[in-house]
Amino acid sequence: MKRCFFLLFAGLLFAGSAHAQLRFTRADIEGELIDRDLTIFSTPELSGVTFNLGAAGGGQVYDFSGFTFQQSTYQTAFISPDVTPYGMDFPAATHAQILGDASTFFSYTRLDDIGYYDLGYATEISDVPYILKYDPEMPSFKFPVQLGASWSYSGNEVQPMEGFFHKTDMQIEVVSEGILTTTMGSWPALCIRNREQTTDRIEFAGMVVSEEMTSSVNYMFLTKSGVSASLTVDTLDAASWNPRVLDAGLTFSQLPSAVHSVTAPDGFGIASVYPHPVTGGSTVVAWQTDGPAVLTLHDNCGRELRRIAQDAIPGLQQQTRLSVQDLPAGMYFVRLTRGNAVSQKPLLILR
Repeated sequence: MKRCFFLLFAGLLFAGSAHAQLRFTRADIEGELIDRDLTIFSTPELSGVTFNLGAAGGGQVYDFSGFTFQQSTYQTAFISPDVTPYGMDFPAATHAQILGDASTFFSYTRLDDIGYYDLGYATEISDVPYILKYDPEMPSFKFPVQLGASWSYSGNEVQPMEGFFHKTDMQIEVVSEGILTTTMGSWPALCIRNREQTTDRIEFAGMVVSEEMTSSVNYMFLTKSGVSASLTVDTLDAASWNPRVLDAGLTFSQLPSAVHSVTAPDGFGIASVYPHPVTGGSTVVAWQTDGPAVLTLHDNCGRELRRIAQDAIPGLQQQTRLSVQDLPAGMYFVRLTRGNAVSQKPLLILR
């Protein structure tokens, strides 16, 4: 179920310009439910790694640049529900999506001005139809999606095939707004937390053969730039703003040009920016490179505010103090450049 949930949201990679406050409505996704090639960066299962979510509210930084990812591709394929084998089982569906590489696994959704709803999915198991229909419809989004919005779902128990029973409960909240930062760029994003609980039971001849209850805590980071990210965290850290991470992922509908740049040399990059966030007049950037480099400071619109040419000592980490006394509170970025190699870190200034 978690895989289906992530694939469903991975297809919703919105295109558009950034706004002071992010707000998603039907118009933002109406034209995005189409076939597209996605590039997905995923991590193997992580152990002991934590992620700093910041806090509730605006001005947060979601820094994914420290993860090591494995790259893959995935193609979304949308078709009319009427032409699928199970369209009659989902008469209210406005969209159907083929899940996976085979054309025998379909998900069904409905989009209107109020929200975007997951109706269920259908496939075959050992040549027997497996049709899971959420009762009632499960809201993936309730419009408008913006900071502070929340919605919940408590589904009735459904029977996708004889002897199989399923129930889903979710509590979804847009907990914060900030900047999604990766090694390929940074974008304004909403952070959406989904606390989900599913129960699956198998019965045979009136006897319960097995029953499994699964809980998960997932975070989705949505932008209007064709980029999204996801985290699955330890359920014991459901209330933590620095939870332990089980897995993480990034999805791009179009890779930034930086992906195709020359690979950064060993020993190149910004190691840290401290203190961070900055409340005083300066911060110290720790960096390393094996040749001449340029250290720059940019605002959230990409405008260059500081430029310092650096002569590096190969193999030695060096430090540069950046003055920010004259800059207003907000989000900035420190960037180290050498040729085509670029390293970037976010810098949040608080006053």
